[in-house]
Amino acid sequence: MVSTVYMQLLSRQQGPGEPIHDPDWESLPNDRYREYLGQKLAAETSLLQQRVHGMPGTLIRLPVMWGDRDHSHRAGFYLSRLMDQQPIILVNGGENVAQIAWGTDVARAMATWISTDMPLSKPVWEALPDKGRSVREIVEGMATAVGASPELHSVSAARLTDEIPEYLEKEPLWRERFLGQSNSNLFDAVGVAPTDQLVWFSRLASAACGPEHRAMRSRELACLDSSSRQ
Repeated sequence: MVSTVYMQLLSRQQGPGEPIHDPDWESLPNDRYREYLGQKLAAETSLLQQRVHGMPGTLIRLPVMWGDRDHSHRAGFYLSRLMDQQPIILVNGGENVAQIAWGTDVARAMATWISTDMPLSKPVWEALPDKGRSVREIVEGMATAVGASPELHSVSAARLTDEIPEYLEKEPLWRERFLGQSNSNLFDAVGVAPTDQLVWFSRLASAACGPEHRAMRSRELACLDSSSRQ
């Protein structure tokens, strides 16, 4: 069963490659996370219970993935802003760490993994690709890939909540945080090395479109302009 590494947000003690026995609901940022992870937890618990009774089954928790024809358009959020050559907001300075996998790497690792006897050897696997990079470093890498040199400005989540709350709804990485890899890591198990982000940023850049979210973009720039005049 495919699940998500976000399950570790519910964990008090367990790592990303272990079942969740004592979920920490209070640590989640909002009700949307509680609903999403609650449904995932129910599915995971059901599968693991069936496994105890002899049904073959395994969980694979996947991280954020970017790639060709990405339906989520997470990368597009940043690329569209880099294309207009205007200043860019980094929530809380973009210092938080995001661990993003290239979809092709995950598919390649899973194709190898599923052809072995490894899947049933453990109840939970995870596919965290590496230790990640800060969101600031990710945006800087994408800027290099598209040939942009934007000004990057730190704006607090608290201020954005007051002035542009929809920005926090759309910005895809500001809630990410570092999750340690486990001894059930897919890449380590099959010996597949994830492609360096700087390589596939160039692939994403080649498909970059023009500016999106024009109304919100105008509000972002107005917010930054007011900061510069204070």
